[in-house]
Amino acid sequence: MSLFDDDRIRALSGPERGALGEVLRRAFPARADWERLLLFQLDRHLADYAPEASDLRDITLRVVESAAVDDWLVDLVKAALAVSGNRKLREWAQPYLAAGPKPASGPADRPEATLAAATTTGSGAATAAPSASGDDPPVVFVSYGHAADDDDQFGLFVDDLRAAVVRVTGVSPARALYVDTSLSVGIEWSPGLVEALSGCRVLMPFYSVSLMGSRGCGREWAYFTQRQDEFERATGKPADSILPVLWDNPANYADRLAKPPFPAVQFAPNGAEFRRYRERGLRHLYSRRDTFGTEVRTVRDYLADLVADLTRRPPLPPGPLAVAFDAIAPAFGGA
Repeated sequence: MSLFDDDRIRALSGPERGALGEVLRRAFPARADWERLLLFQLDRHLADYAPEASDLRDITLRVVESAAVDDWLVDLVKAALAVSGNRKLREWAQPYLAAGPKPASGPADRPEATLAAATTTGSGAATAAPSASGDDPPVVFVSYGHAADDDDQFGLFVDDLRAAVVRVTGVSPARALYVDTSLSVGIEWSPGLVEALSGCRVLMPFYSVSLMGSRGCGREWAYFTQRQDEFERATGKPADSILPVLWDNPANYADRLAKPPFPAVQFAPNGAEFRRYRERGLRHLYSRRDTFGTEVRTVRDYLADLVADLTRRPPLPPGPLAVAFDAIAPAFGGA
């Protein structure tokens, strides 16, 4: 059952739809962002609603009004919320949550936790990146500090990278990247998260102060490292399947990069075309992609190509599915 009051969203007045459109326009500030949202989340094509020459305001208006007329406005709101980030959209959505039983005290009391539940499937896997079950685990497990949920750029880049991984590997969008959007900080992992971490080919941590202070991210790293260790013992070859992204400015966490486990992982290419990426981090470039579009595409394609290379190697052994969260000693994240 949806945690949204679907009828209230369907009944939005013209001014209310206008307010929603303004929030969506800020959350998805480029035509390509809208194309990814509609295609990957809703199996729709932006060209069916907005001609190529449409500006961003026109795109937003056309999509919102079409969704209202054709009765998929609720689906549009949920799809947008499923993209990591979009804090302003989550704030807009608060009044439209359906009344329900008060959850137990703890992290689930937070409004964003309720919204996360409203945009996840019954299995606990995020709709932004549904967990492929059984024989089809995700290729990339994205590990990130949950402060990124207040960063619209993070969700937009993840979708951009997902499209690039799909292009170079041929896997489905659902399999390309797994991103946990449950905001379950400091509590047990969901079954969907464990399944994804157990079978993924690549661990992709988005380096930031938030990630390096997160025991949950430290446990994800430790769990994945155990899989790498088993692979190396069995094959005598290095696994090298942790592929970091310099998300925030590296100067903010340079001291932590000098401490284990980070020095053992190659975290940035050395070419001149990656200089701004090494110095400022991808978030800085991506938030200014109208200026640094070439650098953004270079980093994105570099990451996608490395992912493709790793998929051509023998896979790591799967990790255990029955695992106690507290039993895993975090590789980092404080005492």
